[in-house]
Amino acid sequence: MNALQIVATTTPKYLKEVEDVTINNQPVFAMLRSRGRIETGANGTMLQWPIKLAKPEVQNFGAGVIDYVESDKYRYANLEWGGVYVSDSMTEKERLQNQGDAQILDRYAKIVPDMEESLVEQFGLSFYEDALEPDDLAGIESFMGNGSSVTAADLIAIPDDVYAGMSTAPGSGGAVWSADMSEKPNAALGTDWPSGKGQARYGAWSPKLVNWSSTRWVDNSHTTFKDTGERAIRQAIKWCTAAQGQQGRPDLCILASELYTELVNGVLERQRILAPARRLTEIGFPGGFSIDGVDIIDEYGVPANTGYILNTSKITLHALTSQLFDSKGPDWDPRTASWLFLIYFFGQWQFKSPRWFAKLYNYA
Repeated sequence: MNALQIVATTTPKYLKEVEDVTINNQPVFAMLRSRGRIETGANGTMLQWPIKLAKPEVQNFGAGVIDYVESDKYRYANLEWGGVYVSDSMTEKERLQNQGDAQILDRYAKIVPDMEESLVEQFGLSFYEDALEPDDLAGIESFMGNGSSVTAADLIAIPDDVYAGMSTAPGSGGAVWSADMSEKPNAALGTDWPSGKGQARYGAWSPKLVNWSSTRWVDNSHTTFKDTGERAIRQAIKWCTAAQGQQGRPDLCILASELYTELVNGVLERQRILAPARRLTEIGFPGGFSIDGVDIIDEYGVPANTGYILNTSKITLHALTSQLFDSKGPDWDPRTASWLFLIYFFGQWQFKSPRWFAKLYNYA
């Protein structure tokens, strides 16, 4: 077996170790693994899953006439498979200049770790990205778009995006929601959502976009995350849980580092104690703390001034390959007279429904 064959056969084993390091070093990945939410060996022309947008309607008996209506309230969400890769090319001239197995192996021993580091960094960031093209990895920002109608007094922004082929706008399916509150979460929306009550399909595909800088969390003079963060997080947890019950309860809040620092300072000033983050500690992340049973931590890659409240049991990372990362080559390409080498990921993020998630941002 020559040096190039050795590289081709040993790289997949090395990438399995890279997979373990990637997962163990990032809280979101580690939490997903602990819940069995990383799945390999996926197949199909696209990622598709059923969504229950509403429940069968219960009606009162009237004059003895029963009104039969369709009870199938399911629709299908669809996403294209996406992928990321990093590549290398060694020309035949370069191979000849490095003749000998030892020299070839030394070259790849230097290059492969750099390729791995680059791929892992980009792959980790994909969780927070917006899919701009159909074959992009559809991270959490793929359904966090909002309309322009938000003021400093509003507690939320209005979702306005398309995820997996369906609109995230509340009420886009024609359902109704209460409008009884004198001060609504968003005045322009005109309903009490995500507070209040109504038909399930009203917000069945809508995330909670929490305006943490609103003047209503405290007052006009206290709008920093240090002042408002704890209240905004507590309310977001309630909104995520209210219509879905305990299955909708979030378990993880990921913050940009500057927001995390502000939040910790504010909590310590008011309470002088931080509740331990039990789940994070169990999976190897002793930092962080807990608010209302939700673990709070910061992570590299979260956009500035932003946080996300997650229900990790409603997230799945799918890979089309038998392991998270795979490789091809080095293979000879006669057109370029080069040896081509590729490390890649093919798969997709799946967020079961945007309604299980919330974003924290200073919208106004």
